[in-house]
Amino acid sequence: EHEVATMVVDVQFFVMKKGKEETLDAVKLQERVKHMLSNQIFTVGQRVALSYIDTNYLLTVIAAGEGQQLGLLTPATSLTFETPSGSGVKITNQKTTANKLFRTKEFNFESIGIGGLDSQFDEIFRRAFASR
Repeated sequence: EHEVATMVVDVQFFVMKKGKEETLDAVKLQERVKHMLSNQIFTVGQRVALSYIDTNYLLTVIAAGEGQQLGLLTPATSLTFETPSGSGVKITNQKTTANKLFRTKEFNFESIGIGGLDSQFDEIFRRAFASR
């Protein structure tokens, strides 16, 4: 019911030290976040401490699904990471979440301007794009 297809998360150092910089691989970070935090409900604005590669990070939920204030992080949730300017954290290997969006029941075709589809066509359309 509260499962979300996507979640946007802000990443920064838990304790900021001047001149400290770190480059994080988004795919590996996503694996770690899901391993540690799957099946938990998060609210927009919620902060979580995460230890990753011997460094402590502060994660802040920026968005949880389409206009929702809370969402259940599942193994199928696609995470998008953002970093505040000047944080010293850089995210690489960030992949687009569009493919995963089409695989979920939560996707709203009206949001891309093609609303009014009945449920059978909606399912066919979703399957066609999920295979791409």
